[in-house]
Amino acid sequence: MDTYGYLYTLPFIPSSPQSNLVVAADDGGSQGNFQITATFTVTQSMILVVTTYHPDDIGEFNISIHGPAQLSLTPYISTSNVGTNTNEATSVDTTATTTTTATSTTSTTTTTATSTTSTTTTTATSTTTTTTTTATSTTSTTSTTTTTVVITTATTVTTKLATKTSTKRTSRRTTKKAIRPTITTPIAVTATTSGIQSSYSGALTEKSSSFMRPKQRRYGFYFLAIEVTISSSGIYTILCESGINTYGCLYNESFLPSSPNSKLIATDDDSGSKKNFKLIANLTTTESMILVVTTYNAEQTGAFTVIVYGPEKAILSPYVAIPLTTTSTSTTTSPTKSRIGGR
Repeated sequence: MDTYGYLYTLPFIPSSPQSNLVVAADDGGSQGNFQITATFTVTQSMILVVTTYHPDDIGEFNISIHGPAQLSLTPYISTSNVGTNTNEATSVDTTATTTTTATSTTSTTTTTATSTTSTTTTTATSTTTTTTTTATSTTSTTSTTTTTVVITTATTVTTKLATKTSTKRTSRRTTKKAIRPTITTPIAVTATTSGIQSSYSGALTEKSSSFMRPKQRRYGFYFLAIEVTISSSGIYTILCESGINTYGCLYNESFLPSSPNSKLIATDDDSGSKKNFKLIANLTTTESMILVVTTYNAEQTGAFTVIVYGPEKAILSPYVAIPLTTTSTSTTTSPTKSRIGGR
């Protein structure tokens, strides 16, 4: 399925999906899946929301995280915007002890199973309404998007979704309030291209500076750095229009071509149209951002236009980065020549 990822700082509020949003990505990964590159600190937990590009999509997914140290992935239970829905059934199988509460009548429900390694509680409810439940957060039939919420504070987590239809009859009742994953009706965060528009046109040429872009081990990627300054905090969408396959990198405060992963917040490749990047970021007026426009393949050249949509007009200006320097020294001996350094 075509997944969509959102990264939040604490807390994640389904009823206010733009609050605390850091970055969103659609097709940066393989086969229509998202890929997010972000800078993490030990003092701050992050919330990863896994959803889909199209509403009502369900299926299996794996989350893989690569970084300098192992992370811990645990289910995140939102305590806000709780819509208790007795028309939904959620079951969670874990390695810990679970508590089960059941009510009910003869009905047909759709059940989703989620496997993790964390402690969770299971609740099953059934009525005469047919609904779909996915992972640890659910949407009813009137919702538009199915969402799974994971707190990132593990290297790899695998969540398997298997849907089945069953008919249940039980007479057990309990007055004890079960602890269970919160069933919410989330509102999808939609990347909008409405709002005040700002634009910047440029070109990558053979005379442009080059660097080793993130996720690559070779040099030769031409780039142009643009400083993004705003007067009003909020969610901004940064699009690129070009005839070449562009790649966008967003940095906080400064950009060093010699250290392309330093202060890197997010990258994107094909989330925009025609193999161009699209970045969605929560920008604040207290810090400036550096957008680096480069290409997916090395030594590509061509013109481009960057368009920014947001609550206020963004100021886009050239950012002068300290260029990489390469030194080539030649020594001559008789009768052959040897070259030291260089490319």
